[in-house]
This record gives sequence, C-alpha cells and structure tokens, in this order.
Amino acid sequence: MTLTVGPWHVNPCFSIPVSSRDIDQNISFLLKTMSKNIEWTEDCIYTGVNGFYSTNRMILNTDKSIKDGLLSLAEDYIINVLGYDTSIQITTSWFTKTLKGGHCIDHTHCNSWFSAVIYFGDYDDHSASLMFSVNPPSILVPFKNPNFLNCYNLTVEAKRNKMIIFPSHLRHRVLFHESDITRYSLSFNIMPIGLTGEGDSTYEYK
Repeated sequence: MTLTVGPWHVNPCFSIPVSSRDIDQNISFLLKTMSKNIEWTEDCIYTGVNGFYSTNRMILNTDKSIKDGLLSLAEDYIINVLGYDTSIQITTSWFTKTLKGGHCIDHTHCNSWFSAVIYFGDYDDHSASLMFSVNPPSILVPFKNPNFLNCYNLTVEAKRNKMIIFPSHLRHRVLFHESDITRYSLSFNIMPIGLTGEGDSTYEYK
C-alpha cells in the first residue's frame, strides 16, 4: 500500500500492526464472573507494582466455550485480516488485576506468535492505558504532526468489551493506574498449528 501526500509516494513498509475490536458483552460478563473465583499471585518488584495475575496460567482451559469464542475472534483477524494461511491455537492464558498506584513494566511475550488482551471490567478516565513501543530513532526531533509514520509508541486505553491483538515480540507495558477502580484484564498467547518456516528452518507446531 502506498500513501500519497502531495507529490510524495510513501510506502509504510514493515508494519507492526496493533489492532482492536469490540467483543460481545456476554463474553465480558462471563469473564468477570470467572475472575471472582480464582487464586491470585502478586507480581514482584521486577515486573510490576500493585499488580496480580491468576496463578493458573491456562485459565481458559476451565471454560471451553469462552476459549473457543476467543479463538474464533483471533482466527478471524490472523487469517482474514492479516492473510496468514494457518490454523491457530491458544496456548497460555491468564487474568491480571492492577490496584490503584500499580503498573507493569515494559515486556514482551516469549514463546508466542501473537498475543491478545480482553478488557471485561469497569474502567474510568484514570484507568491505566496499555502502551506499545519500539526503539526510538537515534535522533529525536520534535513532531509537528505526530502520525503513524513518525511515532515510536502507541497508547491504547482500557475499555470494557475491547479486544486488542498484537505480535508477541512487540514491547508493551501497563502505565500507572490512578483509578480507585481495580483494573482487570484477560491475556492470552497464540501459536500456529502445522508446518512453519522453510528449508532447514522448518518446524511443525502441534
């Protein structure tokens, strides 16, 4: 795709897409109900502050209908939007909750192809956003018009019934949560199924 700006024809090459969509509110209701009856583990200082994750890191395995529904949404994006010719699977999945004053540091998801976040709780204007980032340019010049051709970070606000999906290698972090409302989310990782790669770098994921 070429973007034409005046006499310039710009090719926004090597895109790292971060995409979102609304999900059925019934999924949010079911996730909210599920999150009330689980065991939590507190994040340590090396990963975040005032944050917790579900001790069960395969939490979606406890409800096949929810897992299948989210898998269908991820398939629609990866296959129909991005155009990959593969089947996919949800591997790990876990709830998170962040208390007032909490945050989560910059990180990626290892051993994963794509990752997704579902916001199913209650949020307000002081709820922490999710920030994605890449290495900034070696020379930082102020922006006259910030846009997708010159930015090196992207902030996405938490909003009920929102799903975000992104490549797992993309760095992201939860900004400081200033709301009195506890911030809940569900995260899950995605891998392909079948033969990948080429030549001496082929591998079959099962």
